[in-house]
Amino acid sequence: GFGSYFEAEILINEGEDIQKAKNQILESIENLKLKEFTKEEFNSQCNAVNNTKELQFNFDKESVSIVKEKFLEFF
Repeated sequence: GFGSYFEAEILINEGEDIQKAKNQILESIENLKLKEFTKEEFNSQCNAVNNTKELQFNFDKESVSIVKEKFLEFF
């Protein structure tokens, strides 16, 4: 099975310090006792999730109500 993964982002305006924003994200995930995926780990996780038949949604055969049933806690 899969655990949860979280995405962290900070929107900055043009001309703002990109490295400062990255450092804020890294500090936040460290405080939450999370770890940053490497690019390879992230791609591997995405491929594993996307290729898991039970997690795939077919818009031609299924309705959104099935998604609500599978992920009730999000609705």
